[in-house]
Amino acid sequence: MSFTRRGWILLAATVAMIAAARLLGLPQLLVIGAALLCLLVICAVWTATRSDLLVASRDLPERIHVGGDGRVDLTVVNEASQTSPTVAFTDDFDGGERSARFLLPPLDARSTARAAYRVPTDTRGRHELGPLVAMIGDPFGIARRSWEAAGRREIIVHPRVHDIVPLPELGAETFIAHNVLSPYRDVVLREFQSHKVPLRMEVEMPTIETIRKLVQNDVGVAFLPRMCVEQEIEQGLLCEVKVKEMHVERKIRLIYPTRRALSHAAKAFLEVVG
Repeated sequence: MSFTRRGWILLAATVAMIAAARLLGLPQLLVIGAALLCLLVICAVWTATRSDLLVASRDLPERIHVGGDGRVDLTVVNEASQTSPTVAFTDDFDGGERSARFLLPPLDARSTARAAYRVPTDTRGRHELGPLVAMIGDPFGIARRSWEAAGRREIIVHPRVHDIVPLPELGAETFIAHNVLSPYRDVVLREFQSHKVPLRMEVEMPTIETIRKLVQNDVGVAFLPRMCVEQEIEQGLLCEVKVKEMHVERKIRLIYPTRRALSHAAKAFLEVVG
């Protein structure tokens, strides 16, 4: 429990009146000061003894995509045996950069109230929601008390899902390329040139790991081996998209010495892959 700004001002005025009454011998000021002191005590006790048996829970969509509906449904249950006072709720998003605030009117005992709000989904990534803080105060606005009604939750905003994208739509994208020359890089360049689509290859990096992190941070898009990003795709941090006009096959050849005798296991392996 703590005093509000109004409460601290009233406390200072009360102390000043009681001191002035003793110094000036004015019993009227002493009576007013005593009445204000009683009001402060009553408000503090009232606020401290209000039940905080309000149980809150959030219901979020299983998957949220960029630009999708980030609706959060909040359910509050009054588990006390008496009507709750008016409660102010605040739910922070990304450490308080944005907040959802709303008032809950007095709720009957064993009753349930529901509210809803939406979190921003304009950028993909991991975001922190909460904690949900409840606050009550006395009718005069002198004292208040707050507590954590619901903990923190992590929200993952996944990239937009596109199963197949035509090559011309990639002309506006910024590509992050691998600066190591390879046949697959040449294939990509030829496909863009043959379809007369501009390839904005403005960023080149030496490692696939660096490229993956840049794509995760929305710097651009990239062509990467699926085996290097399988975990991120499963977690929803990256999205796999098929390009309609591109069909790149990776050929792997097995070589072995013809003059050397092969083991039974090697012969069986050749029969399987042959």
